[in-house]
Amino acid sequence: MSRVHYFDALVLSGVSIVTGVYVTGLPDLLGSRAQVIPVFLGVLAGGFIVGAVSSTVFRRVSLLYSAILAAFLVGVEAYYVSTLPLVGYLELAALFALACSPIIPLGRVLSTGTRPPVRAGWLVVSMGAGVALFFSASVVAYAARGYSGLPLIVLAVDGVGFILVLSQLAAKRVRTKRRGGGGAALDGYHTSPQVGVKIGVRRTFVTIALAGFMVTLILASPVAQANQDLGLATRTPIKHVIFIMMENHSFDNLFGVYPTNNATTPSGLTAQLTKPVNLLDIHPPAQLKAVPTGVYFTADPVEGYIAYHRDWAGGMMSGFASNSGPQSMTYYTSAQMGVEWDLAEQYALADMYFASQLSETAPNRLYSLAGFSPVVNDYGPPPYIPFSESIFAELNNYGVSWAYYVDDPSDGVATLSYFQGIAKYSSHIQSWNQFLEELGNNTLPAVSWLMPIDGGAEGYSQGPPSSVLQGELWLLYIVNTVEHSPEWNTTAIFITYDEGGGYYDQVPPPTLYGTQLGQRVPMLLISPYAKEDYVSNTLLTHTSLLAFVDYNWRLPALNPLVLHSNIPIDMFNFNTSYPQGYTVRPPIPFQQLGFPVPPTIYASSYQQPSSLSQLFPMTPQISLDSLPYPRTGSSHLNLANISSQVYIENDQGYTPAYANSVTIALLYIIMLGITYEAVRRT
Repeated sequence: MSRVHYFDALVLSGVSIVTGVYVTGLPDLLGSRAQVIPVFLGVLAGGFIVGAVSSTVFRRVSLLYSAILAAFLVGVEAYYVSTLPLVGYLELAALFALACSPIIPLGRVLSTGTRPPVRAGWLVVSMGAGVALFFSASVVAYAARGYSGLPLIVLAVDGVGFILVLSQLAAKRVRTKRRGGGGAALDGYHTSPQVGVKIGVRRTFVTIALAGFMVTLILASPVAQANQDLGLATRTPIKHVIFIMMENHSFDNLFGVYPTNNATTPSGLTAQLTKPVNLLDIHPPAQLKAVPTGVYFTADPVEGYIAYHRDWAGGMMSGFASNSGPQSMTYYTSAQMGVEWDLAEQYALADMYFASQLSETAPNRLYSLAGFSPVVNDYGPPPYIPFSESIFAELNNYGVSWAYYVDDPSDGVATLSYFQGIAKYSSHIQSWNQFLEELGNNTLPAVSWLMPIDGGAEGYSQGPPSSVLQGELWLLYIVNTVEHSPEWNTTAIFITYDEGGGYYDQVPPPTLYGTQLGQRVPMLLISPYAKEDYVSNTLLTHTSLLAFVDYNWRLPALNPLVLHSNIPIDMFNFNTSYPQGYTVRPPIPFQQLGFPVPPTIYASSYQQPSSLSQLFPMTPQISLDSLPYPRTGSSHLNLANISSQVYIENDQGYTPAYANSVTIALLYIIMLGITYEAVRRT
């Protein structure tokens, strides 16, 4: 067997593992860096074990039978993975090893017509090396693309891999003819052997260049434009809604000992504040510890669909320490959360607000913008959400102005890349500075998303292991700026967290309209109409905020889940006057009260305090005993109580034909057949 065939074994085995992982859907099960080692060990073991079986047993078996077996194993694994099993590290490694099944027919393919006979040992080494090399390169490319564009990477690997194999076989054929003495007849002309080889090499490079050009074309994308505000009448005095979604903290992690800091005998103002459902109600697990004063971060808990379901433990909430790790068993106090605790005291806090999915960032952020998600973990796109099925499209359709703000849109907005067709509305995707400018000149759109992630922003989202302080000061700057803007009197700011990040929380998430909700996370309402020191016990989730938009602007529910999501209406006081005679609460002078308000939105440029506990509690804006409403309550208002109208009845994710698993599998089979025929004739 020539060295050319060893090279072919290396390349084809690499193509096989990349194809196998994609077609079986294994990326759906990934969500944590802790899974990296078992994944790589599984791939390496599979490469050598399946390679050994292919090189010895299946080199003597009919190609048809070996191909049928490989297809059967891939199909069974794909079905199993589609059930989203809660596999441990050992099972995960085994699944990635089994994804090497497409290697099975290679022993037969590469042994066909070979003289002298195949050396199985070298063939196994070549296959194992190819699996390691190609899989590692694909993972690096995937990470470099921000964990998106996986189908394009698979197509590129398949295309380049088979081009390399066929070009090697073509070159070998030219060399064989040259040794036969006749020179190669190319394009009807008789040439010398040297010229034939040169032309063969040139053709190989031209073919590879064309393949690269085609991949570049596939990666290219569109452009486009915007809408106008028709000034629709609102149901409430709220004319501007600002959504801010921070990252990865459970309710008990941030508000677990609010408002008494674990004091056994709270006194003074803290004893009068409304207490949410938190750690102060229970005997918490022994492993649960406070983050020390002066420390503003923890290690990142293990994240992902599998880890979070194991944390949840079917509602027992007992798996955090063993699955998301000991770092998940922590909570912050007023030393770190003084500012956010003050916002909860001065305004309204929801203690039964849950992430929309028991998974990580991507699916939850997509639920907050479309009421559903085509992904279950942090991967993609594809699949995509058609723009027409998003809240943006509904607002456009009814003439309600909107914008999505990130630090710098030119640095990319990964969250919005899931929306097929969003490029036509690029003028709606703006910068933090544009937000501040529009806020100051009274031109803020009706609905705004102000995000601490994407657009090159780093460290503002509070997502571990980042400091929670930098994100907290960023929030303080935003709240202070909005309160002292001309928009304040008609604005509601909703501050929430995309998901729990793997941190411990005691409350089992319920289901809503057949959807298993994720971990409980904090939600704050900041508004001149927000009730003071109010704790809402209403069952809420990300789609509840979409429901508020549809309710406020008198729109149909975006989809059936939004239709049945409770609206956080109990957190507002729209009608009852305070003893001072007003209903619209004035701004709070944070700077005059000694709060460390950063001079710019870039809080990292500000000298950060060592502790925030001295800021909490702050004197209530309105005396607690004179408030004209109870300081806790709930509501069951949803859009289904008002109307059954739905904007999108059935949500459907979109996967382009080139990214479909069946397409990739068929392409692999076709290219493998061509390679087999080329080897047979060589």
